[in-house]
Amino acid sequence: MMAAGTAAAFGASVVLLEKNEKLGKKLFITGKGRCNVTNNTDVQGLISHTVSNPRFLQSAFHAMNSQDLIEFFENLDLPLKTEQGQRVFPVSDKAGHVTDALAAYMQKFGVKVKLNCAVHEICHPAFKIRHSVLDTESLSNTLHSCEIAGQARNDFSLHNDFSLRKNFSLPTLCACLT
Repeated sequence: MMAAGTAAAFGASVVLLEKNEKLGKKLFITGKGRCNVTNNTDVQGLISHTVSNPRFLQSAFHAMNSQDLIEFFENLDLPLKTEQGQRVFPVSDKAGHVTDALAAYMQKFGVKVKLNCAVHEICHPAFKIRHSVLDTESLSNTLHSCEIAGQARNDFSLHNDFSLRKNFSLPTLCACLT
């Protein structure tokens, strides 16, 4: 949701495909329903608490650290608090407020959202990729590039000639830029 809103804020036309019936469903279960947004620590603190493959997240943490994330949410009028163990939560203690803030951010920049839209597979002949696409419709005439979040994978862009297939399900959120 954050990536989709940010891409739209920079001028991209974005369609966010969500397989669930509502946005941010996984956010509702984090922090026992309160949404542990981040830990209020420096980059090395974040890396030291990463259980598996901390080097994988190192560049991401340097690009947007805890303070940047806290500032991002506070600029969305979502007040945050730091609790024991440097865990950061919404002051309201409601994960739904995080989802609402991100949904408002996307709406502000015109992100189109398609719920109940499972992504199964994206195929492109120039790349040997097979990731996700839709149950409900084809975006083959409008899709120009796609970033997939939710699972660790390399960045890639899709342009022009690709096909969409319904073969298997991945737990993925796909923000498609048109």
